[in-house]
Amino acid sequence: ITSVPTLMAFSRQEAQLMTKVTGVSELEDRGFVRGWIEAEARRGGEGGAGGRGILGVLFGGGKG
Repeated sequence: ITSVPTLMAFSRQEAQLMTKVTGVSELEDRGFVRGWIEAEARRGGEGGAGGRGILGVLFGGGKG
């Protein structure tokens, strides 16, 4: 396997790792994808699903 289909949002140029989708059955479901896009859009760039990055670990600023 050289690649996995992935649906991932970015907020403030940060990958939102907690909400990424890699399940093929979910990616094939138009209703699921539409709901996922709507949920990510509602978040409106607030971030919060990026996981805990190295700066958050070092300085306590990251959520995770």
